[in-house]
Amino acid sequence: MFMRPKRNLALSTLTLSALAAGSGCILDAEIGSDQARISAAPLDIETCVDDCLEPGALLWTDTVPLERPAVFARDGGEIVLVGNAASRTGELDQEPLRLVRLAADGSPIADTELAITGGLTIALTELPGDELAVAVDSLGGHISAITLDGTVRWTHPLGTASTVAIVSDDEGSIYAGASLMDPDQYAEPWLGKLDVDGTLLWSRTALPSVLPAAADAESGEGPYNGVSAVALDADGDLVAVGQGTGPANANLAWIAKFDAETGDELWSDTFEGGHGDLAISGPSHYIISGYRQLVEFEPAAGITWAVDDPQALYKIVGPSELGILGATNTDYLDSEGGSEDSGGSDYTSVVRYHGIDAADGSVLWTRETSSAELSDPWSRIDIDGDRMIAVFGEFAKEGHVMVFRLE
Repeated sequence: MFMRPKRNLALSTLTLSALAAGSGCILDAEIGSDQARISAAPLDIETCVDDCLEPGALLWTDTVPLERPAVFARDGGEIVLVGNAASRTGELDQEPLRLVRLAADGSPIADTELAITGGLTIALTELPGDELAVAVDSLGGHISAITLDGTVRWTHPLGTASTVAIVSDDEGSIYAGASLMDPDQYAEPWLGKLDVDGTLLWSRTALPSVLPAAADAESGEGPYNGVSAVALDADGDLVAVGQGTGPANANLAWIAKFDAETGDELWSDTFEGGHGDLAISGPSHYIISGYRQLVEFEPAAGITWAVDDPQALYKIVGPSELGILGATNTDYLDSEGGSEDSGGSDYTSVVRYHGIDAADGSVLWTRETSSAELSDPWSRIDIDGDRMIAVFGEFAKEGHVMVFRLE
């Protein structure tokens, strides 16, 4: 049974600093204290729910015994987390995953070991009948359907995968994407559709037609062409984004739409940058987060707005009913505040959380955690109504759940 973890962790103290634009509400909270709920100065976090209603307010935070978990917010406010146990002793892809469920206020519901193994990246989507589909990348990558009590109903093997993404429709059909690795460590994009019982209905590994068919012959290097994110659009068709290899092996971000019933490509396009994330803000309106840029793309018009962002908004979710995207990114700053690209050493890891206007990409609010002790921080987010659920962690250390007011 899940027990609320103790706070005297070996984890270094993390500082959460927050400034809501124009509100004057500055929050500084320490993650890793002995408080049941982290307090914030000058406002107490317990009263912040009632008295601090501006966007970006930290509502509550707590630790979970999982490293680098995936998060899914269910209707009604329940928070579901899946990841490897922070106390694991073996390799990620040889250790069982755990399922942790929290109530909307953070109260524990369950902590269950699953009969499936973990990986570097985990993705979740909801299925009918209180079930979830889990996609995992690793040497033994897989897609599995699990019940909320921890029963694994079926598993579909993927092989060696370096990234995974997953989404489902109302009937429980699952659409997944992955970057499948060959023995030479070159990747090809895999997309597939499974029914609610795990039967593979179609799959494809063909490159989007807009990408070059082969690597640059002069470089002698093979291509990396992978899938980063998938979503279903207003037509019910599958839209995917990923990283492709262009002339001289330059990175290209690509977006493509596929018929949900057959997997046939309907259209594809590219733009500069690396792999990213995807959100759909309306019919034929696709928001793509790539390497140091955030763009809105329409098939008939191309890029309708673009924001060059040196903070690189890597993960996005939403938008909410009011048109607000949730976003998170990681940056590395030196002692003088310079970024990793500026040279030097002794970097502090900074993980930021943002509310972004889906209409034009403008950042409405930002919160951040930072620590010089975290070498490879991990952050994932989901939206539950007007709340953004964020998870933060690193290898072999307990994770943190943070709940922000999105709008």
